[in-house]
Amino acid sequence: MLREDIKYITDLVAKTYSAQNKNKVSKHVKKMLEMRAWVIHSVLTAIRMILMLFSLTSWQRSLHNRDTTIHNTELINNITYIIQLSIIVTTIIGFVLDIACCKYIKIAHVLIYVEIVYTCLIAMVPYEAGLGASQTVLIMSTFSALCLYCDPIPNFAFMILLVIWLAFFQIPLVWD
Repeated sequence: MLREDIKYITDLVAKTYSAQNKNKVSKHVKKMLEMRAWVIHSVLTAIRMILMLFSLTSWQRSLHNRDTTIHNTELINNITYIIQLSIIVTTIIGFVLDIACCKYIKIAHVLIYVEIVYTCLIAMVPYEAGLGASQTVLIMSTFSALCLYCDPIPNFAFMILLVIWLAFFQIPLVWD
């Protein structure tokens, strides 16, 4: 039973994304992936914007209370304003893209990259609860970005590069 299910799913994925299968089913699946990415990103962006307006986001609280954490103080003190501004600009860009997706759904392919930039930016915030909290936030952000994929192969390759970058370079840089 399990083998049949696995074979069915692999055949379905192969047929959907094969170069020879440019029929309505493939286009329908891609349209559904784009729609799903747009809806998920719209909800995420709306929640972020509401939380940012009331200064309730975890990154805002952590940047204001960063004296209680052990991190690379010199680096974080120098780039705090840049981090805040970049996160806000990235959220606004995501909002504008969400609005543009109403008319041009193909823009949904870009949303995963906006979410990945957001993930890299919030990785620069030293969270109050320590390194474990940073890793949890990154896992959740990476998961939300993963929900936005429209083109599996390039998006998954980019996600792998992101995880390598965060795990071996950016997080050690922030946490000294």
